[in-house]
Amino acid sequence: MSLKDQVAIVTGASQGIGRAIAQRCAKEGARVALVARTASKLEGVAAEIRDGGGEALAIPTDVTDQAAVKTMAERAEAELGPVDLLVNNAGAFYAIGPTWEVDSETWWSDVTINLLGVFLCCREVVPGMVAQGRGRVINLIGGGTDAPLPYGSAYAASKAAVMRLTENLAMDPAASICGLYFAA
Repeated sequence: MSLKDQVAIVTGASQGIGRAIAQRCAKEGARVALVARTASKLEGVAAEIRDGGGEALAIPTDVTDQAAVKTMAERAEAELGPVDLLVNNAGAFYAIGPTWEVDSETWWSDVTINLLGVFLCCREVVPGMVAQGRGRVINLIGGGTDAPLPYGSAYAASKAAVMRLTENLAMDPAASICGLYFAA
């Protein structure tokens, strides 16, 4: 897979799966916008990518904040170029336990990060892809999407919703005419 001369935005890029995705995108030639809340961790990943010869821009962003996501998308495009790939990886799984026992604010926070974050990032990035007639969006899903996930109702419900959101995005006439690719 070559991403030479392409621009990728990877959310949740400060650690774990997101970090690995961002590093791989850079290795394949993409200029990568690293997105997560913790600036120091993002800068560390950006330094690793640069040390390996890649190009990375750390953009600390709370993906649940619409204004912050808009600013992130504008900055990524202004500094790296038109976005070709959006990887929505940012996620949360903190409301663990019987549904009737988990804290309701923690439950809702998981849903908000996992679902609203994907929606807001797509809302800000996809119009540019439609305008340029190309692009790919990958929305990460996980356990609970196709079957119940004991003690993980917020995560399961939100990731199932991300799957349906992805299906709806893929069916949008403007996106399909332009050949946009959506995957979960």
